[in-house]
Amino acid sequence: MEIIERLVFGGIVSVIIGVILFIIHLIFPKIKALKSIATLFLIGGVVLSVSTVIAVKEQSTGYNKPASVKTYMEVDVDFMIELYKNNEVSAKNKYHDNFYQVTAEIVSVKEAGLLQAFSGYDVTLVTPKGHHITANFSKKLKDDIMRLRAGDTLTFSGRCISPRLWYECKIVN
Repeated sequence: MEIIERLVFGGIVSVIIGVILFIIHLIFPKIKALKSIATLFLIGGVVLSVSTVIAVKEQSTGYNKPASVKTYMEVDVDFMIELYKNNEVSAKNKYHDNFYQVTAEIVSVKEAGLLQAFSGYDVTLVTPKGHHITANFSKKLKDDIMRLRAGDTLTFSGRCISPRLWYECKIVN
C-alpha cells in the first residue's frame, strides 16, 4: 500500500474508532474519559484525512511548486543507435530512462494503439541516417500534435526507452 493510501486509511480508521468510542460513551455515560478520547480520535482522523487530500491535490496540480523550464541535452539518435548495436548493456545503462532532446523529420502522426504502454499520439520520425524512431505524446498535447505534418522537422524532449522509442514527449519547436 502506498504512503498516501496508508494515511487516508489511517484517517478513516481514526474516525471509525472515534465514532465507536462516542457510541460506547452514549451507552455508558458514567465513563467520562470516553467522550474526550472519542473526540480526539474524530478530530485526528478528520485532520489526517483532510490534510492528506490537500497534499495529494497540491502534488498533482503542482501548486506551491516553483515554475521551472526543463531543458535537456540534445542527443544524436544515430550515434545512440550505433552505441546500442556495439554494446546494448553499456548504452542502455547510459541512456535508458533519461530525458533528452531530439531533432528528426516527421514521417507520420497517429493515435497510439491499444498495445502501447502509454496512450496518446505516436509520431514516427526519421533521423539523418535513415533510422526510424517513435515519440509518444500525451493526449493533452492534441492541439499541438494536430499541427504536425509529414516532412516537418521536429525537435522534442522525451524519456529514452531505447534510441528508437521515446515516451513522455513534449514539443520543443
